[in-house]
Amino acid sequence: LHQSVYQHRVVKAYEYMLVDAMKLAHPHLKIRGKSMVECIDDMDAFVRLRDSVVDLILFQADDPNNSETAKKDLAKARVLIERMERRQMYKC
Repeated sequence: LHQSVYQHRVVKAYEYMLVDAMKLAHPHLKIRGKSMVECIDDMDAFVRLRDSVVDLILFQADDPNNSETAKKDLAKARVLIERMERRQMYKC
């Protein structure tokens, strides 16, 4: 079961795309004042890492208060998530 479901090429493509989007976004999104990577050491922040992080990436890309670097990285992350929504996945 694990091999046929979790290691399926489509599942892996989505996984890689989501990881790439999160790598781009993590320095710019704060959960309880911490980046997503820093949430590992803070249980209160860690339990708030849910699917809503994807929504944050989608909507924070247009925030005028973001730095130019944040706007660029979040825009790239948003493109990846939008591709996932359209099923335009990486080829694995």
